[in-house]
Amino acid sequence: MRQAKTLKDAEIKRVLAYCATRQHAQRDTTIFVFSLHAGLRAKELAALRISDVYDSVGNVHSSFVLSAAATKGARTRTVYVNKTLKRQLAQYYPTLPKQPTAPLFCSQKGVSLVQTQCANCSYTSSNSAALNTQLHTAADARLLHAWQAKALECVCLQNLLGTAALRQHSDTLT
Repeated sequence: MRQAKTLKDAEIKRVLAYCATRQHAQRDTTIFVFSLHAGLRAKELAALRISDVYDSVGNVHSSFVLSAAATKGARTRTVYVNKTLKRQLAQYYPTLPKQPTAPLFCSQKGVSLVQTQCANCSYTSSNSAALNTQLHTAADARLLHAWQAKALECVCLQNLLGTAALRQHSDTLT
C-alpha cells in the first residue's frame, strides 16, 4: 500500500487560511483541525454529537469515546483532545445549537453532515490550497514519530491510530 503524503506546517497554514474564506469557516476549520489533530475519519466526524465533545456548560472534554458503530472496524475508541483541538472547539462552541444530542457538525439547513460531506469539506479545503493528500495521515505520522521517540507499546499506538494493524504505517516507522 502506498503511503499517503503528510502535511507540512506551511501546507497546514494554507489549508487553515482557505477554510477561513469559506461560508462556514468555523465549522470547516473545526472539521479540518479534528481530522488533523485527532485523526478522525469522515465517518467518525459525521457521527459526533455535541455531548460527545462538550460538557453541559460548554467545556471541552479532555477525551471522549467513539461508539463501535461510528468507527472503522466496529470497535470503540477513545479520542484524546490536545490543546490545539481544545482551543478550536472552544471557538466553535458559540456557533452550536444548545441541544446536547444535536450533531456536532450541521449543514446550512441545520441537519447532520453525512460522511461524504465531512470528507468533501476536508478534501475541498486541501485541494483548494493546492494540496493532494489524506489529512488524517498527518496525525498518524505525528503519533508514529512520538512512538519512535518514546517507545510507546504497539497496542497503545494501534488504539490511538484506530487501526488493527501497523503494517499500513510501516514505511513511516523506518
